Amino acid sequence: MDWLQRFCFIVLAVLVFWTGPAAAARPARITNMTVNSINNSLLLYFDVENAFNENLAIAVNSGVNISFSFPVNIYIDKKLWKDVPVAQLDLINTIKYDTLKKEYIVTRSWRNAEPVKVTTFEEAALLMTRVDGLNLAQVKGLVKGQTYKIRIKARMNKVARPKYLKFVLFFLNSWKLETRWNAVSFVY
Repeated sequence: MDWLQRFCFIVLAVLVFWTGPAAAARPARITNMTVNSINNSLLLYFDVENAFNENLAIAVNSGVNISFSFPVNIYIDKKLWKDVPVAQLDLINTIKYDTLKKEYIVTRSWRNAEPVKVTTFEEAALLMTRVDGLNLAQVKGLVKGQTYKIRIKARMNKVARPKYLKFVLFFLNSWKLETRWNAVSFVY
């Protein structure tokens, strides 16, 4: 019976240590995607979960600028036929850390590129991974009463590392963020 207990312990230990890091590293995904119509404005909201991991946080705190892009494609939703493209938008969020002032600067292209300064990485990560209130009513070609479909994905743009950090931040070569396409239908 002693060998059976050892065998079970070894199998359990292998499973815990072998699958622990893989289970903790969940892929990034788009969540909470909604479109709301408020006072003749058509507003898009969504979040990206699991976009930042520990290595990426270290890179940002080391002074590496990181950009996420969000391609947004708008289609006329055809139930029995191929969807007709109406518009394509590309949103870009960028984060950088000012080591002298000890603050994070987040620039979001869809917010008139006004930089937002925050003091914690958690606040900056939330700003980087949330699109709240993108006005789609300004898109030309939308017709009231028509059913549309929006497809969105998130991806990390190529990281340009400073030469002096090239060998220190070698792990950024393998870290890539790209979600699957997510879609939501709505009537304008």
